[in-house]
Amino acid sequence: MSKKQKNYTKLNVSIYEKEVFADYGYDNHELIDDTLVETIYKLADTKPIRENLELVIAKKEDVSFDEERFNSAYKNTILNKITSLTHEVVRCSIVGILLLLIGTGLLCITEFLLHDIDNFLYQFATILSWVFCWGGIEVLAIQLTQLLIEKKKYKRLLKSKISFKN
Repeated sequence: MSKKQKNYTKLNVSIYEKEVFADYGYDNHELIDDTLVETIYKLADTKPIRENLELVIAKKEDVSFDEERFNSAYKNTILNKITSLTHEVVRCSIVGILLLLIGTGLLCITEFLLHDIDNFLYQFATILSWVFCWGGIEVLAIQLTQLLIEKKKYKRLLKSKISFKN
């Protein structure tokens, strides 16, 4: 059986600056400059997410850098972004669940314990509980979904093939 060959959509990125590496890194890992990473991310965003990408890095004549060093720094940078997004997903999940639990708890207290109190206080407590519930749903449904989509986009950039041309 023959293996199915992947088709790659080419993203042509031209580098005009001599410094493509970030001024700072972490744990002796070099990173790519944020401007270049954001440019690549925005270019990748113009292609459908299911397409495999090939980054074609076009260096101008006066720009030179080690390609292995670039590949390593690129991988470190994208992995750092993915790790950061993973932490955001966890934080977002915790906040969303807590808001939903607080809202549900307030709603139960309002309906079962405070139903005999003054009408104004009862309405205020009911509205407050629904606001907490909506906040939890919004965080879990909308913000979490956006973070997961962004994480998937960075994972696609991590799997992308990189080639160089002058």
